[in-house]
Amino acid sequence: MLVRHHYGGQVFVVQFPDGTRAYRARLTGMTVLSVPWEGRVVPLFDEPGELIVQLAEAGSYGLRLMEVEPSGAGGCLDQKPDRPNPIEPR
Repeated sequence: MLVRHHYGGQVFVVQFPDGTRAYRARLTGMTVLSVPWEGRVVPLFDEPGELIVQLAEAGSYGLRLMEVEPSGAGGCLDQKPDRPNPIEPR
């Protein structure tokens, strides 16, 4: 799964391992990504915003930083399919 993570005025496109699920935590309202890793499921939260960026840069839990784009301010996640939509520019 490719995720566009908005942080620090940039968009970080991060590849997550197959089987990753995204959901909204009921109590906190935060986005949580359940990442399968070495037979366990590791929950990764979208706050603090730099956490996903640091894990992707380090290659932790199978995350890979694919690209960095300029963007407006924010701190949210946009899920993208592994293959880009030919109509939607990346």
